[in-house]
Amino acid sequence: MPKVLYDLHQGHAPITLHQAFQDAMDTLEGDGDTQEPAVFVEGCAIPVTAVFSAMLECTDLMPFRIRESVNVVLSAARESALTDNGDIYARGARLMLSYCRQRFGHIPSPGCLDTGDLPQLASN
Repeated sequence: MPKVLYDLHQGHAPITLHQAFQDAMDTLEGDGDTQEPAVFVEGCAIPVTAVFSAMLECTDLMPFRIRESVNVVLSAARESALTDNGDIYARGARLMLSYCRQRFGHIPSPGCLDTGDLPQLASN
């Protein structure tokens, strides 16, 4: 079974993970649902927490637009925010996983990211 979310390479994420992180943020910004949303990566529905989990060790700098999305979501939840510059994806991923735990409840461990191990999610 092929992997949908590819591993980091020496702390750097492939563009697919960068795009998935951005899609996850866009989904959370506009979503008021109480169930965890999913984003599509290479045609597969992936829970947003799986995307954030895949970026936990990413040392790439987070672009301003994505930092602002994180801050918008966290400020609505009255959580701590990212600084204006120099923040990396790993910090944003940790903050977003914490936010998702509070919002959606229990989140499975990030160990299973193969498509065969992912729960079946309804797409919106």
